Amino acid sequence: SCTSTDRHPDSFHKIDSGWILTMNLWAVTILWAVASGAPPSPSTPDNADCTRVQKCNGIMCKDVCVPGTVVLDEWTQASLAFQRELQRHEPLYKTTLIGTHNSAISQAYGFGIEEDYLEELLGKPLYTGDDLGEGVCQSLSVLDQLRMGLRHIEIDITSGYFEIFDPTLPRINQIFVCHSPFPLSPQLVAEIDLVAAARHIDLKWDPKNLSCEHTNVPLRVMLEEIKGWLDANPDDIVMLYFDTKPLTVELPSQAAAMYDVMLGVFNDTIWTPVDGNPRAQSRAELLARGKRVICEDHDDGYNHPAHGDVLVFTPDLWAHQFGSADLKPFPNCSISGDSAWYGNEFVRGLTKQSPQFVTESSNCAVNIVSGDYIMPDQLQRFVWSLAANVTLTNGDCVARMSNGRWSAQLCSTVLHGACRNASDDRHWAITTTAVPWPQFSSAQCPPGLVASAPSNGFTNQLLGLAVPQGQPLWLHVYPNGSIPAP
Repeated sequence: SCTSTDRHPDSFHKIDSGWILTMNLWAVTILWAVASGAPPSPSTPDNADCTRVQKCNGIMCKDVCVPGTVVLDEWTQASLAFQRELQRHEPLYKTTLIGTHNSAISQAYGFGIEEDYLEELLGKPLYTGDDLGEGVCQSLSVLDQLRMGLRHIEIDITSGYFEIFDPTLPRINQIFVCHSPFPLSPQLVAEIDLVAAARHIDLKWDPKNLSCEHTNVPLRVMLEEIKGWLDANPDDIVMLYFDTKPLTVELPSQAAAMYDVMLGVFNDTIWTPVDGNPRAQSRAELLARGKRVICEDHDDGYNHPAHGDVLVFTPDLWAHQFGSADLKPFPNCSISGDSAWYGNEFVRGLTKQSPQFVTESSNCAVNIVSGDYIMPDQLQRFVWSLAANVTLTNGDCVARMSNGRWSAQLCSTVLHGACRNASDDRHWAITTTAVPWPQFSSAQCPPGLVASAPSNGFTNQLLGLAVPQGQPLWLHVYPNGSIPAP
């Protein structure tokens, strides 16, 4: 979400030292932007290979990726699919659902297409997240994010009350995907106009495009995009976080209208509160019951629809939403002092795509890591298992190498194997004898332990603590990520 502390120029009568400092800094910024003859090149992180189409707000334009056309890296996609298969039978609170922040507030749908031009006009960087007072955090469509391997999607939604000045009256029972009902940064709008006027540039722009008023997507359209991907990928599930803005589901009729849209698209594939706690369920269990979608939010209005069953979990399913300063790296892995969350709670980390934070989150099996402006080349950071450029094929035998990464080994190689406690995946050991992979089974494990393979980055790190330094190990896993019987 996005909050703004900017003051409206009309409130100049509220004079204090902080206001004077703010206005002086604003004036200096504008003067610098006007005087600068060589503003910096856009800092856009959008380096995706895709089919592009131009979207404009006046003379401010951006070539955005057409949904579904982003070219994906084959190794990254195969590695992430391998890890998802490792987690197929694990409860969701031990799995990873890669996510994004404000997933649907993306330039692909027209949000924030002004950023490249405004960076040059104003001479200051954007693309920092929650941009333009519009909550812009992404460049690629939700469809492409799903194709890239994301499974936790944040959808900011607002009731049609932002159309209050429309002569046909606001549609308060209609739900739209957008972040800011009205332009949230009037100071930014004034700054843009002043700098453009000083440079004698006619932007021909509409400031209302920086809000729901003129840039939005009907919720049904967005959900149908997700449904199309689900239909094409019947072995996957997705979790949707509806970041619901004020006055959107306050009325029972609004909550019912929201549910009507959800049921119209997803039908009975939604896992609802009546079905129980989804965090304790595995993906295999959800799929066996025909459930593909889990929805969450913080607004109590979802619990009081005018008709029908409750479909959205409230409050959010995560126990912690945190940043890099709150996570202690492995082996501590506590979040804000909580060291008991693993295997009991869902947690969500927010990042500006810090590689270190992603690595530390993976090493602690943080369930959801949501970043801004995610690109295909950044997804390899979420691969904690296979070594770089290693691909596995049928017949390969999988070993954990001395550096903690996994690779194929000749099946006749004599190695010790990985064993874990049958009821607690935090306790690991190695087999008492070394054998070729075809002979590796629970029979070689210490009492109470079974032949196994880590299912997430945390257990992979724990296994490393049980291995003599420099020693590779057999893993009890097939090359497609499925787990043999113990």
